[in-house]
Amino acid sequence: MMLKRFFLIVFTVIKIYCTTGALLLTSDKQYAQLQGDITLTCNTSDNARFIEFKWNDNYVGRCGIFACETTHARKFIVNKNTEPVGYNIFTVTVKGFEVSDEGFYTCDNTDLSQVSGIQITYAVNITSVTLTPNTDPISVIENVPRLFRCVTSTCRPAASVTWYLGTTQLISGIESSTSNDVTTSTLNYTSQKKHQDMRIHCRGSNGGKPVCRLDGSALSSTVAVREGWEFRLNCTSDGNPSPSVSWTHPGDGQASPLFISGIQRTHKGLFRIQARNFLVPSNQKAVNLTKDINVTVDVQYPPDPPSCRVGSTAILSDIVSAIRGNTITINCSCDSNPPSRYSWSVTRVSTPTFGQSLDLLIRNTTTITLTMENSMQFTNGSTEQGRHPPSSPTFYNGGTTGPRITGNSLSVIRGKSVTVACVSIGKPAASYSSWNGASQLWTFTANSDTSRTCVASNTLNPTGYNDESKSVSGTLNIKVMYGASITDFAITNLEGNDDLVLVEDSNPGSYIEILKDGRSLKHKSNAQNLTLVIGESSPRASTDSPSVYHVTSVTDVPASLTFNLVAYPRPDTSDFKWEKQDMTGNVWEVLHNTQNVEIVVSVDKLQTSLFLTSVQEVDFGYYRVNVSNEVGRTSEVFHLQLQESSPSAGAVIGGAVGGSVGALASIVVIVVFLRRKYRVNCIIVRKSDVPSGKSVSSAENAEPNAAQTYEDISMTTATLGYDNMEPIDSTIRRCTRRRMSQVHSPMLTSKVSGKSTPFRTTLL
Repeated sequence: MMLKRFFLIVFTVIKIYCTTGALLLTSDKQYAQLQGDITLTCNTSDNARFIEFKWNDNYVGRCGIFACETTHARKFIVNKNTEPVGYNIFTVTVKGFEVSDEGFYTCDNTDLSQVSGIQITYAVNITSVTLTPNTDPISVIENVPRLFRCVTSTCRPAASVTWYLGTTQLISGIESSTSNDVTTSTLNYTSQKKHQDMRIHCRGSNGGKPVCRLDGSALSSTVAVREGWEFRLNCTSDGNPSPSVSWTHPGDGQASPLFISGIQRTHKGLFRIQARNFLVPSNQKAVNLTKDINVTVDVQYPPDPPSCRVGSTAILSDIVSAIRGNTITINCSCDSNPPSRYSWSVTRVSTPTFGQSLDLLIRNTTTITLTMENSMQFTNGSTEQGRHPPSSPTFYNGGTTGPRITGNSLSVIRGKSVTVACVSIGKPAASYSSWNGASQLWTFTANSDTSRTCVASNTLNPTGYNDESKSVSGTLNIKVMYGASITDFAITNLEGNDDLVLVEDSNPGSYIEILKDGRSLKHKSNAQNLTLVIGESSPRASTDSPSVYHVTSVTDVPASLTFNLVAYPRPDTSDFKWEKQDMTGNVWEVLHNTQNVEIVVSVDKLQTSLFLTSVQEVDFGYYRVNVSNEVGRTSEVFHLQLQESSPSAGAVIGGAVGGSVGALASIVVIVVFLRRKYRVNCIIVRKSDVPSGKSVSSAENAEPNAAQTYEDISMTTATLGYDNMEPIDSTIRRCTRRRMSQVHSPMLTSKVSGKSTPFRTTLL
């Protein structure tokens, strides 16, 4: 049985035309072999509603349009076929023919009062031959013709008679005739002296033809087998020398050794089995003799997948589209032997419809199921109801009645529960494995792309033959979709690489955009990454983090000069050079690291600082920093000047205000935390070493608002007794702070469309 489902969401009408033919009853053989089978075939117009078979006017059985029946199922098999096209072919097979079964058989079209008949009798084997003269030996005269006669016993079919002189077959001077199933043959022979003491004899045979058996039983004129079965004949034939037996048949396969490993529907038709031997009489012409029999082989098979149409349009998928309120006609046909019976069922319609066509008034989306089945009856006595291996699995979203998943590929939203059904059509119904146990349904929540294979299996168990297990598989691919999120936004290989890469995670891809100061630099649709190549630029002062070029300080305290820049490619450490103008103002002297001077370049090569551990009178003046890269160079001048004291306030050093130190009996540790990144060196001073009213501090900026740029936070340690302290050098241990890898380049932002995650980074 084959099931096909249509999910109705298109049109069609198919017309069937009929032809007529003559009534004729024929037999597949002249005589019935006792204990064998004989089949009678009735060809009639397909306008007949019923055909009746009779034997000597006794009712045997009949066939209607849809079914056949018989009064004696073990003795008579009544069947119906529809080939060749244009005729209805009805058959009756007499099983295990006996002497009492002979008689006059008829087929009767009662509607048209047409009758055709045939006399069937049984075959009789030859039992004896009589040779005259019957004296032994026979006396003859040399060179004088002598007549010999050979008469067979009654036999059907008529016997053939062959003559021999010794072992040599004689082929001339012979005449044969048959009357009342008795064959008489005469030989007019002239003997020679050389024939002295030779034997002359005759042999009668109504065999000679091959005798074949199928599965141990005598071969009948018509054989019904299942497609895919092994088909082997065991045939013998009398003769001297022994004949060879071979066959010819439709379809592919060897002519010998009478064996087909898996018979196919292309083998259906007439098989000719032939016995052949080669006679070589002494001193006479060789003779090639053959005898053959014909057997009709009917290869039966269950319904193939159907071919369906709506109007003139073939249905190529399981979805049919139609207009609400219209009536559509779906017509289907399939190849099967015997022909299939068609039935339709429609969701929410209780009464099924039969036939190859279905007319349906469209009201709502519905499911239509077409069932095709046939009944196969085989010569070995077994039967099978249209069993069919499982079809390749198809997948449906939401369950067995949901929409079909085309291309076996399904897109789902990450984290959402989904149910998918695996459907395979077969008879018996398929079972499922490697899917979700034995269930057709699989409910899952996917977080990443995956796939799942569904295996459908069933077992074909024809009566009288071994079971056959069949299985097929199909794979469903799951593609997970999810909203956008940025996983990485960075410059790759800070040293020397010119790519700024943004990587985001989404499925499908997102709209990605890189902006600088709110201005779009580059964008891309349906993407998961975007690369921006940064253009080259010569060093220049940073506008986002401006440098302080005028710095005030007092003596004997730390001070620093810092230059922030932008450049691409980044300069090397060796590309930075600090200089100081001499007292004449005409010469710039290159500075190097000394006990009082430390030159620092940040890790990102976009900042350099000059630190003075303890400012002296000679340190005041003008400083110049030179920076270069592969594109160009720049120079900036800084001015370090003496800070004038004020009675009302502490000294201003580098733009920061320092307060006076407290009581003489304590030691104070000052720790300065800066919101920007600094390296902090702390001073430990003995209070007695600091003159009253003198402050200890350091500064970077001379502008009055410098204190607003950096917020200082002080922390005082526990007070320690003076006597417990070790002597401290009269030289003040100074605390310096150094700016670390401060970021000065413009702020870059990225945007991703859809369900996005804001992400911000700074270009170093």
